[in-house]
Amino acid sequence: MADIATIVDENVNGVRVVRYSGFAFSFNTANALFGGTAPFVATWLIDVTGSKLAPAWYLVAAAAVALVAMLLSRETAGQPLKD
Repeated sequence: MADIATIVDENVNGVRVVRYSGFAFSFNTANALFGGTAPFVATWLIDVTGSKLAPAWYLVAAAAVALVAMLLSRETAGQPLKD
């Protein structure tokens, strides 16, 4: 319910709607690309490598990419939001 209240508040007041929409778009796109293709990729990796651990290494690689992205992100806690 908190998400609905946030959307209504931001649409009524007209602030930060683009930021919220940008997060939703990137989050849902990533879910569709990686979550939707994960069974296919896992099956393909097992078939190509012959190892049942190949999907685990796929997840390790994805986690490494996420870690690099997180480390390169700037901390913005305590800073005022830009309108």
